[in-house]
Amino acid sequence: NKLWRTGANNATHVIFGQNIQILGQDIQAGTYALYTIPNLNSWKVILYGDLALGSELDKFDSSQVVASFDIPVQKLTDRVETFTIQIDHISDSTAELSLSWEYTRIALPLTTHIEAQIMDGIAQAMEDKRPYYQASSYYFKHHKNLNTAYQWALKSVEQQPNAYWVQMNKARIEYALGKYSVAVKSAQIVIESASQMNNKDFVQQAKSLIEQCKDQISSKSKKSK
Repeated sequence: NKLWRTGANNATHVIFGQNIQILGQDIQAGTYALYTIPNLNSWKVILYGDLALGSELDKFDSSQVVASFDIPVQKLTDRVETFTIQIDHISDSTAELSLSWEYTRIALPLTTHIEAQIMDGIAQAMEDKRPYYQASSYYFKHHKNLNTAYQWALKSVEQQPNAYWVQMNKARIEYALGKYSVAVKSAQIVIESASQMNNKDFVQQAKSLIEQCKDQISSKSKKSK
């Protein structure tokens, strides 16, 4: 229940390279000092604007508080010997800033606006460079318009007919669209191309997809009877 500089000798600094959100609060890109008030069941995490305050906590100025958050404590089963700050659970647009020590962990959820930037970037790129494979795989991975993803996948195969990873992306989208017979043919091309390059991972992925397609085809056949 006391203000802590959250580091050794000086306050830890956190740098955000772009605007983000933390628990619904907008945080501008920049550098902040990290202070906390640890408690048994939750910690108050404070982003502080004055980077020179350091450990002089008697000079703490509430007007320099950019944002603060009450974060619940997570009890750990494995002991963390050394106080550790790290970035965990990273996805394309989210991550956690975690603080762990002894049997205690807290995690500050970070959200970026990267998806909107990527979507704008794809739209612009399609007017010029036309990166069909990258755009198609992004749309598929992030559950965007599958039909658009498929049209781009077809064009990506035209661009790179011998690229088995491009063909695999097309096969996965075909499966997602219920084009099981077509997906089998695409996956067979992947097996042939990837085998020539000795890429066993893609061969196995393609074989697995073929089995999934066969299961779906068999299931539909039984239902029609």
